[in-house]
Amino acid sequence: MRAIRFEIDNKLSLAVVLFEYLQIKEDREIFQQLQFAYEDTLAGYGFERPTQLAESGLAANSAAVKTFLRNVCIPAVMDVSFWLFKTSRDTLRERISVCSSLALIDSDRSAEYRNEIKDITRGIDIEEGIEDVDRSRVFVDLVRLGRWASKELAESFERYKALTRAKSGFEDPGEFEKLVKDFLGGKDVSGTGLVLYPKDEQGQLLIEIIDSVVHRYFNDEECGLDAYLSMRVRHGSLAGHLRGPLEEAGVLVARDKATGKFDVPDRWRDFKEDIERFSIEYEQLVSDLIKTRLQIRTPNKPDGLFAYEMTPLSVYYVRSGIDESTTLDDLLQKIYEMLDVFLQRSLQQVKNYLIGDFRERAESALGMLSDSKSLASSHQARLELQKAVAEASTDWQASLDRVAAWFAPNEKNERAALRTMHQIVEIAVQATMNAHRSFEPKLEMEIEDLGLQGPDVLVEITDILFTVLDNVHRHCGVNGNTPNVKIKMRSEPLEDDSAIRVIINVESEVAPHVISANNKNRVNKIREQIVSGDWRSRVKLEGGSGFLKLKRIVASDNRQSLDFCFTDNSFVVSVSVVIAITLQSESIETA
Repeated sequence: MRAIRFEIDNKLSLAVVLFEYLQIKEDREIFQQLQFAYEDTLAGYGFERPTQLAESGLAANSAAVKTFLRNVCIPAVMDVSFWLFKTSRDTLRERISVCSSLALIDSDRSAEYRNEIKDITRGIDIEEGIEDVDRSRVFVDLVRLGRWASKELAESFERYKALTRAKSGFEDPGEFEKLVKDFLGGKDVSGTGLVLYPKDEQGQLLIEIIDSVVHRYFNDEECGLDAYLSMRVRHGSLAGHLRGPLEEAGVLVARDKATGKFDVPDRWRDFKEDIERFSIEYEQLVSDLIKTRLQIRTPNKPDGLFAYEMTPLSVYYVRSGIDESTTLDDLLQKIYEMLDVFLQRSLQQVKNYLIGDFRERAESALGMLSDSKSLASSHQARLELQKAVAEASTDWQASLDRVAAWFAPNEKNERAALRTMHQIVEIAVQATMNAHRSFEPKLEMEIEDLGLQGPDVLVEITDILFTVLDNVHRHCGVNGNTPNVKIKMRSEPLEDDSAIRVIINVESEVAPHVISANNKNRVNKIREQIVSGDWRSRVKLEGGSGFLKLKRIVASDNRQSLDFCFTDNSFVVSVSVVIAITLQSESIETA
C-alpha cells in the first residue's frame, strides 16, 4: 500500500528537507515521501523529467532548483517514474543529462558533475559487459567442434556421398518441404522419411555421423554444452545469484562444515529453528536445480532439461540438404540448425522452470518463514522478520529474473562492443561480486594496455577471473571476506605475429589457518589430476576449487598454461592464454 503524500505546498523545499533527513537516518517510508515530493515538484513546474527542468532556464537563476536537481534527481528517486524510465539504465542516462546541464549552470561544482558523469558511464559500461557475459553462458564452441569433425568425420562423410551417388542418388531438397506440408495438412505420410529411419547402408552411416556430432555438441569435455554449463552456470555463479539477497538479509544461513551447526545471526536468534528449516529447504531446492535440472538429459539424469532426441524427421532434414557439392562444413551447419531447434526448446523449458516451479516452491518456503509463530519471539520481532523477508524477497525476485534471462531463447549479442583489458577485468570482478555479495576484495590491479578486445576475449577472461575469484571467496578464510587481491596482466610475443600470450596472475591473501598440510595436499592432488589427464573425467563436477575448469580452458592450445600454489601468506594462480592481436589504433569510443 502506498503511503499518503505529505500535505505541504512547497514541494521543492519538502523534497530537499527529506533528502537531508535521509542523510542522517535511513527510513523507507520517508524515502517514499521523497519520491512523491520529487514527482510533485516536477509536476508543479509542468514537467515530467528532471532534464526538462534543468534545461528550462529556471535552474540557472534558482539555488533551490539547482539543489533539487543535484541532490534529489538521482536514479534511486527517479525510479518512481517507471512509466518514463523503463529500465535502471534509462534513469542513469537521465542523470547523466541532468549532470551535463548542471555543469553548465553551476560552474563551482562542474568538476563534481563531470566526475559523476564519468562514474555513471563506467558503471553502464560494466553493466553492459556483464550482460554480454550473461548472453554467453549457454554456449557451444562450434569452431573447436568443427576442428574435431574435420579430423574424425571427413572420411565418413565422403564415403556417405559416394554410397549415395552409387546407389540411390541425392535427395530433392523440395521433397522434404513437400512432405512436411503434407503432414501438416493431415495427409498420410506413413512409410516416408518423416516417420521411418533410413535402413540402407548410407542412411545408417549418416545416422552415425549425426549421432557423433550430437554427442560432442552436448557432452564434449572441452567444447560441448555441458562443459560450458558447468563453468558458466553451475559452478558458483548461479547459486551465488540465488542465495545472495537472502544471505544478505540473514534469513538464509550456511551450515558450518566443521561443527555441522547453522550460523544464525544474533538478531534472528528467536527464529533459529525457522531459519534453519528454511535454509535446509532452500538449499535442497538450489541443489536440485544445479545437480538435476540444469543437466544434459541422459538415462542417469532423466530430469535434465537440456535434451535432444533423434527422430526420423531430424535425419531426413539433414539428408535433404546434402548434394554432390555439399562440404563437411555445410553438413555441420545443417546439423547445428537442427540442434538449435532443440536447444531453444530446452532454454525455454529451463526459463519456464525457473519462473514457474522453482519460484513457486521458493516463495512458499519464504512465506512459511515470514509467517513464523515462534513462541520465543515478541510481536515486534516477528514484524521485523516479516519486513526483512519481504525486502529480501523483492531483491531475490530480481536476481531470479536475471538468472532466467540467461536462458532466453534466441538472444543474440548484436553490439559486439570492443573494450580495453582494464574494462574487461573490471567487468569480470563485478560479475564475481554480483554473484557473491559478501565478497569485498581489496583490489590492486596492474593491467597492460593491449588495445581493444572483442566479446570472445571478454568472455574468456571473465571465465578465468570469475573461477579464480570464486575460489578466493570460498577459501581465503579472511575475516569479513575482504582479502587483499592483486591482479596483474601482461603480454609476451609469440612466433606467430598474429597472436600474443597473455599472462594473468592473481595473488590473494589467505588466513594463516588456510595454509595447512591438508590444504596443501589437496592442491597437490589437483595438480596430479591435471598432469595425469584425470581432469577430463572430473571437469564437469561442481563445488570444488575450479582449477580443473581452468585446465579445460588452457588445454586447447599447448602454448597456454596453468599454475597455482601457496606462498607464505597468499595463494597465487597464474594462467596464460593466447589471443589474437587487435588493432591498437582503434578508439575506445568504438565500444
